[in-house]
Amino acid sequence: MIRRVFLLIFITHLIFSCAKHDEKNKQFYRAIANQDTAYLSIIRLENKFYGQYEIRYNGKAFIDSGDVTGIIKKDTLRGTFHFKPYGGGEWRRKPIIFLEENGKLLLGKGFVHSFLKIAYFDETVPFDFSKPDFVFDEITE
Repeated sequence: MIRRVFLLIFITHLIFSCAKHDEKNKQFYRAIANQDTAYLSIIRLENKFYGQYEIRYNGKAFIDSGDVTGIIKKDTLRGTFHFKPYGGGEWRRKPIIFLEENGKLLLGKGFVHSFLKIAYFDETVPFDFSKPDFVFDEITE
């Protein structure tokens, strides 16, 4: 009985300490383009990332909000944005890519294909970071 209680306390401590460790590694970003503002919060774990992404259109009237997950290769974060669009409707998933440059994240563009309602980047077409829709600056909370 004492072993079970000790094991339960140990597992609970392990779970909460891992969650706190993740929170310490959370990075917050904001980008403003014309009337639109985007917020990104991510946690990096080795070669992966996950977090939340929100785009507020026209000052705050319309919002796309959801989760981001993906992989990190060198200076590139590549993944998917799973979100509920501001106009309502079904959840959507679209590919995203960021280039990390001088402490900023540049939202890139790529040629997107779709198969069975799953969007993905065409690997044969290079990504474009020359005129990003959003340039994210890291912010402190």
